[in-house]
Amino acid sequence: MENIIDISENNLKRKGVVDERAFLQMREEISLYSHEKKQVVTGLREIIEYAKKENILLGPGRGNSAGSLVLFGEGYSKRNPMDYGLLPELFSASKIVWLDVEYSRYREIGQMCDELTQKTGVEVIAFRSPLLDIFKSLEKQIGKVEFNSFSDYDPMILQAPKNGTRGLFWLEWSPNFHAHQNSSLEWQEKSQWKNEELEKFFKENSFQGPMDYMVQDCLMSLGMRKEFFAYPHRTVADCPGTLPELKDTKGMLVFREDWLKILARTTGVSILEASRMHRAIANDEKAAEATVFEKVEDPEVRALLRSTCKTVYSKAHAVNGWLQYKQTAILKSLWPKEYLATLDAWEKEHGLVWFEFGYKPSPTEFYLKA
Repeated sequence: MENIIDISENNLKRKGVVDERAFLQMREEISLYSHEKKQVVTGLREIIEYAKKENILLGPGRGNSAGSLVLFGEGYSKRNPMDYGLLPELFSASKIVWLDVEYSRYREIGQMCDELTQKTGVEVIAFRSPLLDIFKSLEKQIGKVEFNSFSDYDPMILQAPKNGTRGLFWLEWSPNFHAHQNSSLEWQEKSQWKNEELEKFFKENSFQGPMDYMVQDCLMSLGMRKEFFAYPHRTVADCPGTLPELKDTKGMLVFREDWLKILARTTGVSILEASRMHRAIANDEKAAEATVFEKVEDPEVRALLRSTCKTVYSKAHAVNGWLQYKQTAILKSLWPKEYLATLDAWEKEHGLVWFEFGYKPSPTEFYLKA
């Protein structure tokens, strides 16, 4: 226990973390770890070190593991989860750890992840990423780009969609996207977007910061067209009595992490218990866990939690989307000719859209598994 705490504390200090709250949160996170979860951390450290040694690109952490302070310190996640309001303690209960690896060079990392899964019983999966292939090809032309040296609030990044959505992660849309094709016909109709309408929208509207992108990403993913197009004109003033957890989303409860924070604050349950209850209620609204709503004194808050239980979206996933959008916005803004040509060539060679990502279409199926 002491060893992993010391290693994690030093890792965070090397990344410039000085906030004592982060160190307290990190210690709490580790206190929740099982023996197997500690083995996962050690195994991921070995995978990350191997990838660095062999010059294999890995993508940002995905899912609840992206919220871990320990894994941020290890280099698995690229940005401090505390900056985005994520919940580090959720990683302790997660049975899944996902990461991205170059599409064309994946076998070693895939094998190491499989071995770690067998050793720990935790599902550690590497997915082949087209975007990382494109980054590697671009490195040969323009050199290595230090994406984190750019501010999240750089106008170049926030206003990139005004020059079109082609090449911008999650803003370019295609009916050939695997997750879209694999969804139900009802969902396909609901989430049918057109690039021309998106380009028109973004020419008229700009992101004010990362959270704007993440909320729009969420609304787009959920097929909430009305809310998507209305969001830039929404203000917190339009939502009297806005909960403190929702001040950065203009009063909208769209993220699961915010849902958990509200339930924990209003009922006194822990974040982990709130997470367990949320999954149970989202699966069955009549589950025994639904009685927790009776502890919420404010009827409007109680109704809000009930009505959004099945629709809230992972903020950790949205943060991952923001980081990839930011990377593509930088490349398109500074090296448009090289970036778009490389992207076109990759799609032509592989017959896939460039923004494909690996996921789990069913409990027994993996798409783009390394």
